[in-house]
Amino acid sequence: METYSHFFNTELLKEVYEYAKQSTYRKVEDDIYNFRGANIEGKLKEEIEQVFRHHGLIGSVGILRVQQINPTVRVATAYHRHGEKYKENVVCFLNNDFAGGIFEYLDEGIVQIEPKPNTAVVFGPALRHRVLPVTEGVRYTLVAFLAENSYLNKQDKTLI
Repeated sequence: METYSHFFNTELLKEVYEYAKQSTYRKVEDDIYNFRGANIEGKLKEEIEQVFRHHGLIGSVGILRVQQINPTVRVATAYHRHGEKYKENVVCFLNNDFAGGIFEYLDEGIVQIEPKPNTAVVFGPALRHRVLPVTEGVRYTLVAFLAENSYLNKQDKTLI
């Protein structure tokens, strides 16, 4: 798990946040918070990918989208992992004018990350995590799935 504060510059954060607020969301079949229909394309995607590279996230972006969770959206109560297809997951919190919506993961106990605007967390596919329900307001995030590792295997690399 890696955390980045001030992930975007101020202008790009505003642009992504406005994109998230204006996007149309459609629940998937299981009625849980994963949404389709809010994928980011074009110039905005290119700008976001430049920020990823600036932070050393060099994997190719397989999925880049915004998500929203509000009190009417059911979240997964069980901790879950993402499949091995994507090697890194990026979640960037876009706002904090909501209640609940804490990001939790398991690491020798439960660790909670309070959503703070413009903070991104990067984690691998094996991390067991969940999002607690939003009880008031709307929680917006940028979510990306990268096809290759960037930081995850750096500690394993040697000159031999």
